[in-house]
Formats: sequence, C-alpha cells, structure tokens
Amino acid sequence: MSQVTTGVQLGEADAVRASVSKYYGETLQASSDLKTSACCTAKAPPADVLALLRQLPQEIVQKYYGCGSPFPAGLKGSGLRVLDLGCGSGRDCYVCAALVGEKGFVTGLDMTPAQLQVAQRHSEAWQQQLGYAAPNMRFLQGRIEELAAAGITPGSIDLIISNCVINLSADKAAVLREAYAALADGGEVFFSDVYCDRRLPENARSHEVLLGECLGGALAVNDFLRLAHSVGFADPRVLEVAPVAVHDDELKSLLGEAAFYSITFRLFKLPGQLEPLPEEDYGQTATYNGTLPGCEASYALDATHSFQKGQAVAVSGNTAAMLSSSYLKPHFTVTGDTSRHLGQFAGSSSSSSSSSTLSAVSIAAMAAASGNSSGSSCCPPKSKPAAAGGSCCAPKAEPAATTAAAAGSSCCAPKAAPPAAAGSSCCAPKAAPAAAATSSCCAPKAAPPAAATSSCCAPKAAPAAAASSCCAPKAESAAAAATSSCCAPKAAPAAASSCCAPKAAPAPAAAAAGGCCGPKAPTSSSCCAPAPAATTATTAAATPSTAANGCCAAPAKSEEAQAPAAAAAAASSGGCCAGRKCC
Repeated sequence: MSQVTTGVQLGEADAVRASVSKYYGETLQASSDLKTSACCTAKAPPADVLALLRQLPQEIVQKYYGCGSPFPAGLKGSGLRVLDLGCGSGRDCYVCAALVGEKGFVTGLDMTPAQLQVAQRHSEAWQQQLGYAAPNMRFLQGRIEELAAAGITPGSIDLIISNCVINLSADKAAVLREAYAALADGGEVFFSDVYCDRRLPENARSHEVLLGECLGGALAVNDFLRLAHSVGFADPRVLEVAPVAVHDDELKSLLGEAAFYSITFRLFKLPGQLEPLPEEDYGQTATYNGTLPGCEASYALDATHSFQKGQAVAVSGNTAAMLSSSYLKPHFTVTGDTSRHLGQFAGSSSSSSSSSTLSAVSIAAMAAASGNSSGSSCCPPKSKPAAAGGSCCAPKAEPAATTAAAAGSSCCAPKAAPPAAAGSSCCAPKAAPAAAATSSCCAPKAAPPAAATSSCCAPKAAPAAAASSCCAPKAESAAAAATSSCCAPKAAPAAASSCCAPKAAPAPAAAAAGGCCGPKAPTSSSCCAPAPAATTATTAAATPSTAANGCCAAPAKSEEAQAPAAAAAAASSGGCCAGRKCC
C-alpha cells in the first residue's frame, strides 16, 4: 500500500525505465500507433502556439506523445528559464524557445536516446529560423528523478513544464522533490499528465502497453495531491481536466471501471507564503491589468479563478501570493497583505468553488463538464459556446485569420460535443459558410437540416450549402456526396469527401496530407480530396468551402501546384485526427 500511495507503485526502477524507453524509442513510430487517447492532445492550444506548431519539422510533430498543452499564458517575450521534463522529440521545447525570446533559455531533458536524436537534429536550423544570434535551447540526457545529476543547478529554473511524462516515472515523489529544488522562488511547475480516480491493481501497473501509454503509471488523484503537499507545493491548482478514452478491448478488460483524466496542474514554489488548505482570507483583492499577450480581456489562473481586465476580485492569501510573487506579478495589481486575518476564505465571484475542495470527486465533476471548459488559460473556465470564437481562437481575427487558426487546430476530439454546440471549440459560432468550411471541429453526429450553415451539414444539403466541415451521417448517394463538402461515413470511395469518418484508418499517404481519410478512400486522398474531374464545372462555381476541403483546410484559392505545400502545413500543425488518434 505504501508503494502505491507514495508514487513508487511501478516496481523495480531500472525495469520500468527499460520498458518505457523501449516503448517510446522502438515500439511507437508515430502518434497513430497509440491504443488510447492518453498520449493525445484533444483540445487546441492557444493561437500563437498553433502558429509555431505549423512551422515545426514534420519528424518532431510525428514523434509527439503529449496529453495536454503545457504553455502558460505570459511566456511570450518573458525571458524565462524553462525546463521540460521528459522532452521527447522536443516539440514543446521548440515552441517555448520561440515564446520566451532570445533572452530566455529552454532545456529539454529525456532519458531516451532515440527521442533526443530527433530533438537535436533540427535544433540549429530552428535557432536560425527564429533569427537568434545565439542558441537559447539545449537537450540533455538524464533522469527526471535526478535533475542535479543531469546538470540542472538547484534554484536555476523559473518554469518547469512536462507533458504526459511524470506518470512514467518509477519514483514520482523524487520527481516532485527534484522539481521543487530546481525551481527558483516564485517558480512554477506547469504540466499535463494522466491521473486515475482510484489506485490500480498490480497487473494493470505492470502491463507494458498500459505503462507505455501513461495509464499503468497513473497516480490516483488524491495520492498525487498528498505527494505535492509533502514536498512543499502547498496549494496545487487545476487549470484543465479532460477524460481519457481507452479504445482497445483487451486494455478495457484489465482496467475495469477505472476512470482516467488528463489534468493540467499548476504547482507554485512560494516558501513561507502558501498555507496548507483550506485557504485563508486576509481581505486582499487582485485586478488583472490585461497585459498578457493573447489574454487581453481575461485570464484564468485555474479552473475556478477567472479575472476580467480591470475588475477587482476578492482573493485568498494563497491566490494573492501566486499573483504577486511569481512571473505573473507585472500583470496583476494586488492590494492588502496578510496582517489582518478574516477567517477561512469563502470564495468570490471569480471562483466557482474553493480550491480547498480539490479531490478525486471534484476532478470527476470537472471531467464531466469538460465540454464547457475553455482549453486555455486565456479563457474563462466555463465560457459559453457563444463566446467560443473569443480568446481561445483569436478573439478579433478576421474570417481568413480565424480560418487559418482553426485549420491547424486539434479541436476534433474523438467524442465531440453535441451538434448544438457546434460553434464551440475553435469554430466561430456565427461564421459565414466559407469560414465554417475550414474548421476542424467536426461533430460525429451532424445537426438537422436547420443547422446547415453551422459547422455541420444537413443530410441532404445542396452543393451551395455544403459549406460545412462535418459529415452527414447518412448521405443519400455517392453522387450527392461527390458534389457536397460533406460525406457519409459509408460514402463510395470515389466520393469527393471533405470530412473524415470517426474511425478512419490512418493510411500513410493520407496522414502526410492531413491525417484523415474515409474508411475506403484511396490512398491518394487526404480525406478532403478535391472534387473529381467530372464535376470540375460545378466545383469552379462552388463556394470557397469546396476548395477549402473542410477538415483538412487547404487554402480556398489554391491551385494544384499549391496542394503539396498546403498538405504539408496541415500535417505539421496536427490539424486533423487520424481515426481516433489525435495528430
């Protein structure tokens, strides 16, 4: 029992490391090989991150196995010193190197030589592309349980990120202790990982595939919270929660009723400033200055605390410390101190509940309501669908810009929200047909004909109305599908589809052009194949959505010569989901 509750639940450390290294260095060749959604980012990262992801080398994107988006708002031009635990192919390091600027520095640490070789292969070219006079990124081989031994000086890091890695460690308590020591005062661990609602049995913890896919090593939520408290992270905060799906029947039988979540945690190192929960009230307030890039209107510190620009909000002593003693300090005006105690903090209009209630039960509730979450620290945690075109997806972007942002999005979660919420995620709620056509948010169950101009198609939509990026579940015929920008999951192979069947097979050629294809589509199709030659005249007169190719979002006015470049851009962005696997 003690091994399970203290994060040493995976058995002999060397054997665990060997298994994980083999799985990520040899067994997995690309994200399409995954058997669960645990190592899959289901929600789109912020627009500035998406723009950078589109520029990354394809090899780095293909070797990405993260479960979240560990990029806190405020990185741009911050000059922060960043450490990525278990950096893998380096995807998140490359993004951070661009965000923190030439004065910042990023270190990636991983124990798998094959992954580090990929990360290092493109490093010099990336620095040149950014136009930096000197490199601001390095990669080290080492263990995340032994940061000092790997060359990380204690107190030298401002921000530690990690993406679906800590659960793979054989000693999670050591990882947290080392992270705490590596951080400077005021520093933060901002990371995404997989957790469980219960403690797993030994046969699940030792299963090679479950371990490799981040489920076997998932800590029970309450055990993780106790560990965090024990090493000095007195008040863990949750920014985002999403349920994890298991697709493989054999794995399902091993796991039973266990529920898994991808959770983005924030752990601040503020010695002497954070009190053990429950939170205390000292009559303090915090006002957001609206100065974080991309979050000018509002900022979400966590899932229960959202701040509108210019609005003073009552905060607990712990929240006041996080906002006034970390890298967030320039962006907030905090009033009051801790000299006068008013009792336990009862919450404020900015918080839907006190963080003192954080537990496996509250996490389960957040996961159930995750369809309403923002997916970004810029967005209020429970923003309504009508606001979905806001701060998560370029708040004031013109249609073309919104289209480009959505095109590279990974918003197509395998279990999309109901059609009524089709305007959520990264799809502008009232987008014109042409804009909606390039969205990557496809609800598996299309809305009725009345919603034909939204992000879903009417089953019998006329070609001109087929400006949607979602598929009608039961198209009448292949001919109808061929002239429409929506296709039935069982459409004939020759149909000119712009959408993907929910369980499409990730054919190599299709993946290269965006990663989605119909169940029986030819390998030359990108799932969004242009209209056949027989319908050229019709296509020429069609709305821009037809040329936009729906979920793969090729440029609306592209010529044949531009198609390869468009395909490459789509693939680099991870914009389409191959079958049930997010790219």
